[in-house]
Amino acid sequence: MKAAERILIVEDDEGIRQALQDALELEGYLVETAADGRQALEQLQTTPYPALILLDLMLPFVTGWQVIEEVKRDKNHPVSKIPIVIASAAGDAALKAASQVEGYLKKPIHLDVLLKTVARYCGPARP
Repeated sequence: MKAAERILIVEDDEGIRQALQDALELEGYLVETAADGRQALEQLQTTPYPALILLDLMLPFVTGWQVIEEVKRDKNHPVSKIPIVIASAAGDAALKAASQVEGYLKKPIHLDVLLKTVARYCGPARP
């Protein structure tokens, strides 16, 4: 599987995290998950890096906003180039995030919207 097909899902709700993972893996993407922001930052210290981060904002320990700040801190580091798409039910999140991330998915996430968004950044998982 190509590195461009790797996705990191950062979501503290196990049911949502598992549903997103299942949907994307069925499409052929390689999915890694993190249950909180701290776990996500630890995973981003190793390579290969994901091609996309799907990020919840309301996370324990380290919030999604803190993850964004940390990832985007060093513009010369390869991690800062990873597109981040927020997945949140918070209505004002899209406005706040618009200048900091590449996209926003409103929860509940519709499968077709999820797949189109992922394909935009990762390409189709299968030929």
